[in-house]
Amino acid sequence: MGRDISKEEFSQEDFREFHQRLREESLLLMDWFKNDAFEPCVEMCGFELEMWLIDRNHQPLPSNEEFLLRVGNHLVVPELSKFNFEINSTPHPLKGPLLSTLEKELTHLVDWCAHHAGEMDAKILSVGILPTLKDDMLALDRLSPNKRYAALNRQVLRLRGDRPLKIDIEGNDTLSVEHHDVMVEAAATSL
Repeated sequence: MGRDISKEEFSQEDFREFHQRLREESLLLMDWFKNDAFEPCVEMCGFELEMWLIDRNHQPLPSNEEFLLRVGNHLVVPELSKFNFEINSTPHPLKGPLLSTLEKELTHLVDWCAHHAGEMDAKILSVGILPTLKDDMLALDRLSPNKRYAALNRQVLRLRGDRPLKIDIEGNDTLSVEHHDVMVEAAATSL
């Protein structure tokens, strides 16, 4: 949740080490399951809500760095684009007044975020796809500066052989877009 990485480019040795550690951890996990090494667990629940930062004209506002500094809460973290951010709940036991507990926490965090967005003459909005978003706004210069997002972009494209990402949706309306980076993923937010 919100953690960054120390670098954005990886060597073949980095990949070999990653695969070796993944194998070791998978074997350890299998051993734990086999030997029933886990403590009894309490089922937990939480949420993450991706939201938009918008200006007074309802345009995406690529200022999540300033916004997140103002908010100053570890439960509110950057998302892929500079005009998105994510609100996370703390984990809660899956019993009792769970929904009202989550509602109170979400309301508190949304109010806190709205207050700090207001200090920037901005607003926050929870909507899947922002109607004012234009394709040219989904550019790499609006990628959040965290190294993990640059690494994600690089690796997704590498695994695709540098082929663009294509979205074709047919229905009452038709959408057909092609992107040469992962920023197309920033077009939609969710709970």
